[in-house]
Amino acid sequence: MTSLRTLRLGCVVSSAPVLAAGAVVLGAMTSGYRPMADTVSRLGSAGQPYARWMQAVFVLYGILVLVGAGPLGDAAPPRRRLLGAAVAGYALAAVVVGLAPKDPPDVEVTVTSQIHVAATIVGGGLILLAMVLVATGAPRRVDRVLAGAVAIFTAVSVVVFRFTWGASFYGLVERCILAPTAIWLAVLATATIVRERRATTGPAVAPGGSG
Repeated sequence: MTSLRTLRLGCVVSSAPVLAAGAVVLGAMTSGYRPMADTVSRLGSAGQPYARWMQAVFVLYGILVLVGAGPLGDAAPPRRRLLGAAVAGYALAAVVVGLAPKDPPDVEVTVTSQIHVAATIVGGGLILLAMVLVATGAPRRVDRVLAGAVAIFTAVSVVVFRFTWGASFYGLVERCILAPTAIWLAVLATATIVRERRATTGPAVAPGGSG
């Protein structure tokens, strides 16, 4: 059971590199794509040469986080079920983002694109809730402080993102939302794995120390 739990948490750890690698590699391969100005979602829009690949990256990212959502709930014992549900909801929203790509600019808005936008809003709200739950319910101060700091930074970035549409740094602002969130989840999962392993193995005993 412990090894399965570690495997599930390991999926969350791997989710951040998967998302980052997909965005960086596919962005570099896409002619005319401007990472500082264009959003990551743009790579998955219709007409982009590697749209299917980027959509698959979003779906895979969501699945990896979803697999480890339950164990991550233990990061805030008083709100274990709510935290696990919030992370799972965020993960499912990421899957929807991949399955329902956003429209490219200057075209009539489709229902699929509206679903995409709705999923990002719902997912963003749920992951902010998860951060607040950890910031107020984690037993370790370092977890509370980190979650609170990321929550504040993400919330401010969301506000800036809302009012900078079309700016030359619009894509950068979006990355200031995506990256800290993905990294925070991976760090939280890594810390959980390390602490549980230490708790299982116990403190090391120096040779001859027991006598």
